[in-house]
Amino acid sequence: MTALKPGKVYCDGSRALSQVSRDKSAVAGPTRARVRCALIDSPEIEGVTVAAMEIDGDDAVLKLGRMEDVEAMHAHAVSAPLTAVQSVEGVADPWPELRGVKEVGTEIPGKTMVGTRRGQGFKDFCAVHKAGPAVIVTLDPAVSEYDRWIFSGDINDVPAGLKR
Repeated sequence: MTALKPGKVYCDGSRALSQVSRDKSAVAGPTRARVRCALIDSPEIEGVTVAAMEIDGDDAVLKLGRMEDVEAMHAHAVSAPLTAVQSVEGVADPWPELRGVKEVGTEIPGKTMVGTRRGQGFKDFCAVHKAGPAVIVTLDPAVSEYDRWIFSGDINDVPAGLKR
């Protein structure tokens, strides 16, 4: 993937991460479907960063990369009290683990799912990109907005204080 350039506009939708005009209501692709755009305005951006877990005081935090913010249509991070973390596990392929339907965010089946998935009695936050390893954090829904966080990454990159 080409590195993102400051001052350019990138979009989700059928032409994911393709540069388009500065017009925020730009349309792309043969279906002329509306796409959501983001102006990348920080000069230090060299490429796309992905979600990463960290501990911030008494909270477990899943920080999103800049493009994931746009794709998820969500704040820069999701968090839950450390006491809400019930388990953390690594999986080789995250796609069979996704459940429910996309409620909000960006989904290109088999390639990207960034945002909220919901089903009967559950709500998951996902930041999954292509094939490869992923981490599933199971949370206590009584004290967390989400039942699970599923994100691309290596279980070895999760802070030791979160592994259970």
